[in-house]
Amino acid sequence: MKQFEVIYSYFNNSLFNNELPRQEFIFDINKKFPLRWDKSNIIIGAEFLSLNAYEFFISIIHEMIHIKSHQAGLDDLGINQYHKKNFLKMALNLGFFVIKHKSQGWSIISPISPRNATNCIAVKSPNVNRNCSLLDVLSNVNYNVQEFKNQVKDLHDAIIKNPPSKTFFLKYQCQCPDPHNSIRSGRRPNGAGMEHPDAMCKTCGSDYLCVSDLPD
Repeated sequence: MKQFEVIYSYFNNSLFNNELPRQEFIFDINKKFPLRWDKSNIIIGAEFLSLNAYEFFISIIHEMIHIKSHQAGLDDLGINQYHKKNFLKMALNLGFFVIKHKSQGWSIISPISPRNATNCIAVKSPNVNRNCSLLDVLSNVNYNVQEFKNQVKDLHDAIIKNPPSKTFFLKYQCQCPDPHNSIRSGRRPNGAGMEHPDAMCKTCGSDYLCVSDLPD
């Protein structure tokens, strides 16, 4: 992950006065997001592979804003990844346009004025000079392009070799006469078929039992 660290260091120096702590990048193919800081490391999820290099730059700066907010003792993130005004203010200060998502708050940052953004309900614009400075930083990222591509390919190969596990929801049914009441759950019966979700039908009083064919 050397080039990931090089890029992080470049933005740390260029945008954050080299004040952020060093981060370790950890790849987890079972995570369905591109990047996320977990208060100790930056986790790279399987969706990272859908990003081009420029989108990766924006994503890593996004996580660095969270790191900076945490360092400053600011609460910038609520439940369900809702981005609060502290995140908005810091992103604007860096020169980003900030887009308010209908369910995740001020979560989308863009170095250029957005057009036709999906699920967008508001946009805040940065100071022009700060935006120009940001664009200059983004156009001069100093990293080894080929090595970065090789590292991305290694991650891609790792996913092909060990694809992320899928979540299957099974159908559980009570003992009522037809039509039965039913629920869906990610819980799996054990080998004897006895384990079930901790739920009981209020009509017949029976536990819900799995009636789905179990995936391999």
